Amino acid sequence: MRFRISTVPFVLILLLPSTLLPAQTNNFVEAWFLYEQGKAKLDDPDGPELGEALLSFQEAIEKDPDYALAYAGLADAYSFFPYFGELPPRETGPKAKKYLKP
Repeated sequence: MRFRISTVPFVLILLLPSTLLPAQTNNFVEAWFLYEQGKAKLDDPDGPELGEALLSFQEAIEKDPDYALAYAGLADAYSFFPYFGELPPRETGPKAKKYLKP
């Protein structure tokens, strides 16, 4: 698994005992972790695992409905489907746009 420099503060939060973190922070950390898993599945050098990426982003949204990156990841995943012949653009385009609206 590749880590970006921006992930270091979140890794440090993951190492703290959960009793020191408020419940809202725990949900954010879990959502962030699920988002990172989804991005890793989209960036897989052997080809993206689109179904698994969608599930990771959807779980991240369930954990923290205000986590904007999870919505962007979901839209990104839907935009990949036509390139790999899984679904036509007329089906995935509206779904991707739905998750990009504020």
